[in-house]
Amino acid sequence: MKDSVLLAKAQREVETARIQSVHDEKMARLARQTMVAAKSKLKQARKLSKLAKKSLRKAEDKAELSVNSLERNQATLEKLEKRIRKRRKKTG
Repeated sequence: MKDSVLLAKAQREVETARIQSVHDEKMARLARQTMVAAKSKLKQARKLSKLAKKSLRKAEDKAELSVNSLERNQATLEKLEKRIRKRRKKTG
């Protein structure tokens, strides 16, 4: 009887270990899939970050050109207004 009890206990332990092994394999597979997905997302995030930085630089350069153009146009406008005022004073 003692042998049959030990045998039954050993069989339960084997079955428990088998179930735990299957569970651990599933968890490892899930962790691997998660790691691959995270790595892929990281690559995408890096690419997106590069594109955003490039876009930012272009936008800043364009904004600077626009500000310079605005300043030139304002200076021209002020000169024209000043010239017109002088002419009106001379003729008026």
